[in-house]
Amino acid sequence: MDEFLTEISCEFIITSNQLSHHQITSLLNIQPTRAFNKGETSVSKHSGSILTRPHTLWAFKTEVLRSEWIDPSMSQHLTLLTSIFAAKQSLLEELKDRFECERCLFIWINTEESGLGMDIKSSDLSIINSLVDHWHFTVIPNCTFE
Repeated sequence: MDEFLTEISCEFIITSNQLSHHQITSLLNIQPTRAFNKGETSVSKHSGSILTRPHTLWAFKTEVLRSEWIDPSMSQHLTLLTSIFAAKQSLLEELKDRFECERCLFIWINTEESGLGMDIKSSDLSIINSLVDHWHFTVIPNCTFE
């Protein structure tokens, strides 16, 4: 049986039109791995265009895990995020209800395979669903790893 490598990382993202990323950091008492404020400008890596950020973004990203099997690394990401954010559930609800923040779990998967299957435990789904408004998956098949 052929073995294919898969890389997975997850990012817990909060977006806001009302708060700065410093205010979100202060409320959660967690340092983001990346952040920017509404109205800031940046240069596109792809086109070189100057972009104006449409909202504030606060994000906490897990380390990329590479494995020959997808489920163990996915479970590790969800367990880590749960250990950090489950205790902050009431604050996350306040961010949503009081400040109209959106909370999302982004999952990036790069794989050497042309297709992919994934198992996620119902307990992981239940906990993460209580913390986020939606999930976003980006899957890049047929990747070549160095």
